[in-house]
Amino acid sequence: MERETRVLIVEDNAAVRADLKMLLDLMDGIKVVGLASNGKQAVMLAHSLLPDLVILDFELGQEGSGILDGCAAIQAIKSGGSLIKVVVLTAHGYAAAHRQAILAGADAFFIKGQDPDGFFKFIKNIHVN
Repeated sequence: MERETRVLIVEDNAAVRADLKMLLDLMDGIKVVGLASNGKQAVMLAHSLLPDLVILDFELGQEGSGILDGCAAIQAIKSGGSLIKVVVLTAHGYAAAHRQAILAGADAFFIKGQDPDGFFKFIKNIHVN
């Protein structure tokens, strides 16, 4: 039996978070193990749930103190040699964001609404690589 891929979704927009969870729940071999709405929650859940993959909105809202932005969240999740994969899913595909995400440690970068096949293929093949 193929190993199930455990996924944590980090998205500040509740509707997008729910839609993404619904789509992933329909995929064989994928289990959504957690949902977070900000970077601080993402880091806490990543370290406690130990998912295989974190899907992270790079442009997380930063209202309130102690809320981490996308870069800081990626760095914290990947700290200490973590094997958790982080894929950025963002509406803002500008080159600077892509570069920042990869430098922070993201394993892949996808723009919302573009290349959905590539995005879902990446998720399905997490354990192949």
